[in-house]
Amino acid sequence: MTFAAFFRALHGMDPFPWQERLAAMAIAGQWPSSIALPTAAGKTTLIDIAVYALAKKAPGAARRIFFVVDRRVIVDEAAEHAADLCEKLAGAGPLSALGEIAAALREIGDGRDAPPLAAASLRGGVARDNTWTRSPRQPLVVCSTVDQLGSSLLFRAYGTSGYSWPVRAALAAYDSLIILDEAHISQPFAETLAQVRQYTAWSEERAGVEPLKVVEMSATPSSGMGEVFRENTDDIQNPELRRRWTASKRASLQETEAGAKEGDFTPLVTQLVKSAQELLKDGARVIGVIANRVGTARAVHESLSRDERAVAILLTGRARPYDRGQLWEKWKASIQLGRADGAPAKPVFVVATQCIEVGANIDFDALVTEAAGIDALEQRFGRLNRGGRFPNARAFIVAQKDQVGVRADDPIYGGALAATWRWLKDHPAPEDPEVPAAGRKRAASKKEKRTQVEMGVLALRRNLEATPDRETLVAAKKHAPVLMPAHVDLLCQTSPEPAVIPEPALFLHGPDSEPADVRLIWRADLAPENRGENLWTEIAAICPPSAAEAISLPAWVVQRWLGKEQAPDMSDIEGGPDARARSKPASKPVLCWRGPDESEVLASTSEIRPGMTLVVPAAYGGCDSWGWNPSSDIVVCDVGDAVKNGLGRPLLRLHPELARQWNYADLATGLRTCESREDARNLLGSFSSKDCLPWVRRAIQTLQTGKLDLIGDPAGDSSACAALSGRRVFDQNSSRSAYSGEVSLKDHLAGCAEWCARFAGDLPEALRNAVVEAAKRHDIGKADRRFQAWLRGGNPIEVGELLAKSKRSGGDSGAIERARARAGYPKGGRHELLSAALLSNRTAPAEGLDWDLLLHLVASHHGRCRPFAPCIDDSDPVEVTFESWTASSAHGLERASSGVSERFWKLTRRYGWYGLAYLETLLRLSDHRRSEEEKKGERGKESECTKSS
Repeated sequence: MTFAAFFRALHGMDPFPWQERLAAMAIAGQWPSSIALPTAAGKTTLIDIAVYALAKKAPGAARRIFFVVDRRVIVDEAAEHAADLCEKLAGAGPLSALGEIAAALREIGDGRDAPPLAAASLRGGVARDNTWTRSPRQPLVVCSTVDQLGSSLLFRAYGTSGYSWPVRAALAAYDSLIILDEAHISQPFAETLAQVRQYTAWSEERAGVEPLKVVEMSATPSSGMGEVFRENTDDIQNPELRRRWTASKRASLQETEAGAKEGDFTPLVTQLVKSAQELLKDGARVIGVIANRVGTARAVHESLSRDERAVAILLTGRARPYDRGQLWEKWKASIQLGRADGAPAKPVFVVATQCIEVGANIDFDALVTEAAGIDALEQRFGRLNRGGRFPNARAFIVAQKDQVGVRADDPIYGGALAATWRWLKDHPAPEDPEVPAAGRKRAASKKEKRTQVEMGVLALRRNLEATPDRETLVAAKKHAPVLMPAHVDLLCQTSPEPAVIPEPALFLHGPDSEPADVRLIWRADLAPENRGENLWTEIAAICPPSAAEAISLPAWVVQRWLGKEQAPDMSDIEGGPDARARSKPASKPVLCWRGPDESEVLASTSEIRPGMTLVVPAAYGGCDSWGWNPSSDIVVCDVGDAVKNGLGRPLLRLHPELARQWNYADLATGLRTCESREDARNLLGSFSSKDCLPWVRRAIQTLQTGKLDLIGDPAGDSSACAALSGRRVFDQNSSRSAYSGEVSLKDHLAGCAEWCARFAGDLPEALRNAVVEAAKRHDIGKADRRFQAWLRGGNPIEVGELLAKSKRSGGDSGAIERARARAGYPKGGRHELLSAALLSNRTAPAEGLDWDLLLHLVASHHGRCRPFAPCIDDSDPVEVTFESWTASSAHGLERASSGVSERFWKLTRRYGWYGLAYLETLLRLSDHRRSEEEKKGERGKESECTKSS
């Protein structure tokens, strides 16, 4: 099948000329290093091209395709595109055009029972998506930010457990194509990517897997990028592209008086509002109003909301993903590209920040924007008349006098804002075109004879290409510190983590950039006056916090908010300028969530650190339906249950405030008095949920017919108890398990080896042998009779058939702990260390495999021993025998002299920082997939949750 036929089957139209040219290069394994196409070219179809090249087994084609952008996005167009592609391929008939591609992808991936293509999102504040870490062979598309992918490559994946860091680093570093969108604003990360690619080759022996490839997309590619792929005459003559690129976009420049003091943008806000209302009067239906800061956008939105002639909505990246999703679903039909003629019924002001510059397929009829660097303006105007529906569209660019002075230095855009303003004034547009603007009802008046500039796609591009000092019009490019081998030596140590490590943000965004954000979550069932010992943790564990209910914010902003101090306004750019200000420590408590076993209440704001997930009482305020609002004291809507239901884990907490909020107060009152599951099911069946939101109705129906648990309130008064079905399942290593039956150790090891042989099929024979043999032996430490007793409820037993998993495991952590204590198994004991100790006593030589590698893979298959083994107190050790091997449970592998650390470093030099992590990943994911099979009781079905490490 040709690419053109594939494209037509997907989209019902022919590809653009540039798409066919690029597809031909990809099929030949010759991706350009840089792509410099104009806006509105349909660049998300690079995903289609990469998938097609993989299906055609092009040289060096990658299974994992990362589409990366350094922006907080209101809606992820690339993610939606990828999800649609996955759905079409999965549903394609075997004899159809798409069916041919789907079959080829299944052959490359995990076989006919697996989806041909999977999609995942790694966005700051988006629900954690582990799809991409399920299999090293699965073809998939991952839409990510610089922070999420970059931290993964640097062994510090934000928002995840340290035990999973090596897996994410390995999967990002190998068999991957990284498409870096708007690369000119991500120069530090581009430099770090080049260094990581170089380091994948630093090893004595190769792991046999293709390292990452990088393709940069930018209207201003860096010098020295090699071949740059651009549009040509065929593209410009294409009717669709020509309409998009030649449409006139006239913008009037408006300069207001300066603010009363530094940081005062009152004149700017006033003019943005006035200009938007002028465009409304002229007949525009969808009017974009874009500001550089969240606070400015809020002030504009508040003012425009009072205009009864139109509706005003606010879109920022400083909002909960759940809320952003609700907003987009409500308004996309009215504001997106390709909307129906005449939509919307009532005019809409779309007030936004930088979050709509990329990823949002919005089409404005008219635009008002705050002045910015030329690259930001180019993106913003790419949302104006995006489809070229009108030959001419109208806009305003507004600046305060103190923003554009000769010495002005903007906190976000530096000197580029003022330089761009001067450049615009020096490049006025010719006379107004005769064609009226979109929605224009009257001719231009004398009052409108302002300085105008042409911001149409090709016109702006031509002017910029004729500008010799264009680099002064964009924010000064930062450069990452050189990622030295010593840095990677520190970063690759993930368990235990060294006391001092390099800050990943330096290598992702450069110096003077903010470190990682914290994630802030609000819960209605946390009482500020009653947090007790571990009480907040126990309450939060009923509905474990999800990233989809979190707002990502700089740590210093949260500290100042909790201390009732005013903080400077923020942009919506990830890794933006470091604006940290000293704050006075406050004693307002917050819960630092690290899971049910390691969370803690922070008594002072001084303890808040970047990367934390913080849970606060909803009564603290700070958030409304539009997002972050530090001045609000209104109780925040708790969306924890709504998020869980969206993830397929139906949950209803029965706290009175939540029940009132979501209109099931009578049901909650009744459920709190139920004495049996049967009573609860009857009550659920009789409750009239017609006044509830759809997700509440679905939850009630599922709870009535599915597995139902009633969980009491940790505070003891039953007011926060919850009805729960579809609960998560865990294995011994995360303290909780749920299996339909017992699983023998023999069957588990054989199943893991089968998966491992599949995953390691592309490795050299010696490496494949080592990985598969490690899979056959990785859990033999479970032969400890105390562990076997633990699996059987803690009662002393005569060990018969060895078990790997127990049907007695469940969600009751207290019962699990009591069973462990009865069995005498040491608290925190690690069966994988005993497995390594047993194998260390082997006397026969290892033939055809790397025995050191095998021992390390066994010892590290739950993320430990990188580089040291954990210290466990085994005060009453036992002798353990498995087949011909015997070892004491007091094996001493935790000692510095045990050789565990030396072996880790020897193997790191042999296979490289990323190569060793990749070999570990093959065994760990094989263990995960086999455990899923055992939980489901049927091969090939995806489990309801991803097994924790």
